[in-house]
Amino acid sequence: MADNTQESVEQLSDKIDVLLRQYDQFTHLVVFDSRVQRTLAEAGYGREEPDAVGLNRYLGERTRHIAGDMLIHLFDTAGRAYASTDALQLFWRNYDEVAAISWYAKMATMDGHMLWVYGPAWRDGEIPAIIGARKIKMRTTCILSGICSSSCPWTGSTGSLPKRRRRSNGKCR
Repeated sequence: MADNTQESVEQLSDKIDVLLRQYDQFTHLVVFDSRVQRTLAEAGYGREEPDAVGLNRYLGERTRHIAGDMLIHLFDTAGRAYASTDALQLFWRNYDEVAAISWYAKMATMDGHMLWVYGPAWRDGEIPAIIGARKIKMRTTCILSGICSSSCPWTGSTGSLPKRRRRSNGKCR
């Protein structure tokens, strides 16, 4: 019985690793997409109002191809937030609110690598979620243009992510 339980835990752990790796790769592709980069650049330089509705729709279309329960949030340095869905929300509504979170300083030191944390999200009430966050730099100038945060509901036990999944550089195994 103990062997079967251990095998189930290992299989679930491996599945989580694969999902987190997919989310990491997907968000990397999204943040360097030319449409996303252009919108964040316009916001960062105080140009015309970015097309938030268009970007939200675009993010929604992109996330549908990887996972229905995944949320992509982009925060530009001008304070605006863009989200791929309204079905799952994070508690932070702008860049300044994200910058006030305890793990923001850790994310800032990771040079664009994904930081995975366990935290709250909102879907008809507060739910536990796995949250990945990375700073976004402009592809051409490497100037900070925003933050990408992704999350997915966590249906495992309460507490934090499995300890063997967290590395100092924020990457999952």
